[in-house]
Amino acid sequence: MKKTIFFAAFFLFGIAQTALCQNANLFTNRHVADSIIVSRTINSVRMNSTADSIWVPDSSYTYHFDNGETVLERKFYVLKWNNAGEYLKSLSLFYNTELEQWVNQSYDSVVYLHDTILKETYSYSWDNTIQKWYLTSSRIYDEEGYITQLISKLWGDEHQYTSGYKMEFFYSPEGKLQQIISYRLVLSDGSWINKSKTTFYQGEYGLDTLSLGQNWDTVSQQWITTSKTTGQFNPETNYYTTVSYIRQNDSAPWLPQNMEEKHMTETFDVDTLTLAKWQPDYDFWLYQVRYIYKDNGQDTTERIMQRYNFADTLWGNTSKIYTITNNKNQIIENGEFHWFDDEWQYYWRDLLHYENDLLQYILRQHIDYNTGELSDIERYQYQYDVHNNPVILDWEKYEDGNWEPFLRWQTFWSFFGFEGVNEIISDAFSVYPNPAKDYLQIDNTANKIQTVDLMDISGKSIKHILLHTGINTINLSGFSKGTYLLRFDDGGVRKIIVR
Repeated sequence: MKKTIFFAAFFLFGIAQTALCQNANLFTNRHVADSIIVSRTINSVRMNSTADSIWVPDSSYTYHFDNGETVLERKFYVLKWNNAGEYLKSLSLFYNTELEQWVNQSYDSVVYLHDTILKETYSYSWDNTIQKWYLTSSRIYDEEGYITQLISKLWGDEHQYTSGYKMEFFYSPEGKLQQIISYRLVLSDGSWINKSKTTFYQGEYGLDTLSLGQNWDTVSQQWITTSKTTGQFNPETNYYTTVSYIRQNDSAPWLPQNMEEKHMTETFDVDTLTLAKWQPDYDFWLYQVRYIYKDNGQDTTERIMQRYNFADTLWGNTSKIYTITNNKNQIIENGEFHWFDDEWQYYWRDLLHYENDLLQYILRQHIDYNTGELSDIERYQYQYDVHNNPVILDWEKYEDGNWEPFLRWQTFWSFFGFEGVNEIISDAFSVYPNPAKDYLQIDNTANKIQTVDLMDISGKSIKHILLHTGINTINLSGFSKGTYLLRFDDGGVRKIIVR
């Protein structure tokens, strides 16, 4: 069974796609808005595609607000694409207020084996003091897309690596994970030495598993088995029970530590998860936490958390997270209750609003302990271009009866590839002269646009420009002759020629 590999690409706004709202079984302590905005993991940079076109986010910017002024603080660029529309190289920068200059932050490089199958990925961070890129992580994949090696290193204040680890993954011919071996970095010579090893086995039901954990003994130069986890599925009760054990050495007895009991539905979904810890002084399992998953029809799901009261030998409610979806499986409300005074009381909630299937805003509310009512605290508002690509996300906070701007994410999208891009004419602005020589003017008298990206024909951003109301002049001195692209925040694209 082929494994789905998710590649972490850090578009600061690309992750605002409403597709991330489609999972009605999203049970997490993070708010829905956090899941949409903060998470940077995406499956592909083909974020908005149709049968005959692909739109890809190739640059994004982060602003904060200071006394009413918009201040640009982070920039992200895709430097190179492959023929399939996935990015090969990307660069992130931030503005250092002390140095008053833009400074490199991170750099990513991706190598594809074929189509969309990853072969290698590399991530680097920038040490501005010594002006040097240093490798922070890398991943190697096999021909089937399975990760086979992961390396991570930590860079310290002394401008050198302070620690690091490497993990190697081994699979069966059927694609099941069989073993993980980890190593630690020897700082003196950059070599790797054994650290730990985990081996996985699987029983007849597919759920029956056993894993053995081993640590490397540097004295005896041998693997010492120090932990194990057993898993057993009971088809009569539909309970899947896993128990973890530890021991000091190969001759010591196994000591139980933790137990998980999962009750499985007929479709092997979990509807109850119970956690227990072994009490060696009393020789029994002490239940601690239980999670109950409920599907209340087509539109509402819940996860109820309960804690075990040992004195009363009863389970007591503590919290409940719920998700409500509409008939299009879009999340429209997500929140959390706490059990207080023998009833469920709101703790927080997010309200999501859509128009034409596009997420327009998320309103976040928290409980006001003085009044016991939900009060507005934050909201996230989205803007889209003419192709329904999300281009602006505004994060606002509710303070003293007013909504105050806090952060803005802005993303520019490209039609892949640029060589065949057509102009997208907008009546929000005019550009002249064209062809141009020493300067270019943008008439923004209507004040309908705020920013423009000047790019070369390959799609590389050359200059990011903040526009003011009226006539804006762009200095073209020093530009080579050729064709360039202007891309505006309303989705407009204009070709210009520099002579």
